[in-house]
Amino acid sequence: MDLQNSLTLLLTHWFKNSQRQLSWRTTPRDPYITWICEVMSQQTSLEVVQRQLPVFLKTFPHIKSLSESSESDLRKVWSGLGYYARARNLQKGAQYIESLGSFPTTYDEIIKIPGCGPYTAGMIASLCFHEVIFARDGNVNRVLCRLLGKESPENVAPLFNQFILNLMTNAQISPGEINESLIELGALICKKSSPLCLQCPLKDTCVSYKDNKTHLYPLKKKKPLWKQVSLKANIYYQNQEFGLILRKDSFLKDTLGFHLSETDPGENTDFIKHTITNHKIRCKGYIVNDIKEFSLDKIYWFPKELIPHNLSTSLDLKIWKSLEI
Repeated sequence: MDLQNSLTLLLTHWFKNSQRQLSWRTTPRDPYITWICEVMSQQTSLEVVQRQLPVFLKTFPHIKSLSESSESDLRKVWSGLGYYARARNLQKGAQYIESLGSFPTTYDEIIKIPGCGPYTAGMIASLCFHEVIFARDGNVNRVLCRLLGKESPENVAPLFNQFILNLMTNAQISPGEINESLIELGALICKKSSPLCLQCPLKDTCVSYKDNKTHLYPLKKKKPLWKQVSLKANIYYQNQEFGLILRKDSFLKDTLGFHLSETDPGENTDFIKHTITNHKIRCKGYIVNDIKEFSLDKIYWFPKELIPHNLSTSLDLKIWKSLEI
């Protein structure tokens, strides 16, 4: 048995016995559910996806229902997931797929779906349609850097692509299973810090393990410069209802939430802390009864019990909970 076949068998045997039991790992794979899951998983923890995906699919069980969704219904279902632009792109994508008449079945067609990048298109094409295509995320980059003894995935992408495509071409299993096995290996075993090398099915052929360099590969990127932001959240209250706005600028553009304004850091005591991309935020919420001083295009009013379901970001949800209303 050659090395590549041996690696494939070791990897997929490990995956079948050690994979996490996730509701969307069905046979055969549904392209609609796979698409929603992959987009939802971007910058969102697996625990949150496991909780939110069933709610999303109950509200939008098929592409047509998502394509025809109202803005308010979409926001409610996406509440707590953050980065609302993903939800908008999903709806645009659903409308595009509806115009085609059916879900596209090849990578070259799937990647034309609005908001669908190379990784997501690769996962859908390989998992649902068994196309020989490599889907590479951070987990996979880390596994391959260590396995092949490369300091960084940058500048060696062609090597990684060819290595995996060779595995897929010669394997007797689905390309999607190989992609998913590598992702799972990176998530559970080949971790960023403290990798569990002794439990790794590929350790005997891993260059960095043999050289005792798994703690070095891949080289750490320079951390982004953090921007410290101090905010005041204006919680509009009028006629037994609370007001939200559609924010049109800043790093929270196109999200529905409280009216935020920057303030002097010294003004915020008893504040909440939150991190979004490279922003470290301190924020405090204030109930505002007189809204005349604010020049706002439109305020969306909701009773107290509906506010948590209409907030687009986890920052807004933190603000709301901090008020203990």
